[in-house]
Amino acid sequence: MFAIFGSHAQYTINQRKTAEAALRESEERFRLIIENSPVGYFELDLKGKFVFFNEATCGILGYAAHELGSKGQSDMAEASSRSRLGESFERVLASGETAKSVDWVAVRRDGAKRFVESSISLLKDRKGRPSGFSVFLRDITERKRSEALMRAKLAAEAASRTKGEFLASMSHEIRTPLNAIIGLVELQLGTDLTPEQREDLDVVKSSAYALLSIINNVLDFSKIEAGKLELEKTHFSLETFLDESIRIMAMKAHLKGLELAYRIDPEVPDRLVGDPNRLRQVVLNLVDNAIKFTERGEVIVHVSLRAQAPAEIRLQFTVTDTGIGVPPDKQQRIFKPYDQGGAAWHDATAAPGWGLP
Repeated sequence: MFAIFGSHAQYTINQRKTAEAALRESEERFRLIIENSPVGYFELDLKGKFVFFNEATCGILGYAAHELGSKGQSDMAEASSRSRLGESFERVLASGETAKSVDWVAVRRDGAKRFVESSISLLKDRKGRPSGFSVFLRDITERKRSEALMRAKLAAEAASRTKGEFLASMSHEIRTPLNAIIGLVELQLGTDLTPEQREDLDVVKSSAYALLSIINNVLDFSKIEAGKLELEKTHFSLETFLDESIRIMAMKAHLKGLELAYRIDPEVPDRLVGDPNRLRQVVLNLVDNAIKFTERGEVIVHVSLRAQAPAEIRLQFTVTDTGIGVPPDKQQRIFKPYDQGGAAWHDATAAPGWGLP
């Protein structure tokens, strides 16, 4: 009887030792997994002090192990995150439920800030009483940056759509009265007029058509952004085109006492196929800049032949003036967007390709 009892006691002891060994082995395996995990894991006491942490936690928070051991959770959080973190720990302590995906901003030892995400669970002792917290920690800074970039991209796309709609609406509203002006001018040109009146109305008509083309081209901004901008192919006379363009700027040049003229080399053909509206915009911009910065003398538009093929011709438009010129150190800057270099155009060229009719 005693022998049987003794054998049973020994069996129980052996079973307990086996269970304890298995438990130690399991705990050791768990510790190894936690310590080598790329995800941060740490445990806090009820006062928020670190009692255990793995290497990944040190890497995320930027502290050495001996430094982190004397710190608390609140020491790691940016001031704006401390209140939210404290409320999360209080809810976990009160309810016993895990708080998932708690976002906060961690401040590393070097002062750098990182966006992190935590899952907070309640730890209990053998008697089931709360003893602390276990926290999984993930660095989500790159994810936050990607989300911010995506939000910025969507906002930019929305702004671009709004801009396109605004430009379309405004262009339509401006075109309507301008077309009325053009119509009335054409009606007046059909009546008996003195040569001076007819010349003045021709200038008004040319200027109105130039403005209308610019207004139409306002919509090209959206086309350029979409990569859908296409040049028109219209038959036009180069001499007539230049004559009309120069007459638009003639009054401005006359008010400053400047001579404004154009010259076309003999080998340049007159009948062309191209986009006169956009070409006019370029020429007018260059001539306007030349007049603006020229106090005396002349502004000359010169058209020369650069190259010619059976179905295509390349022309060079050169605008020269007797103004102040462009300092050598500013000559590269003036060709950048929205930068005039603080000086006038001295010699600006444009060389679009034009087809022969």
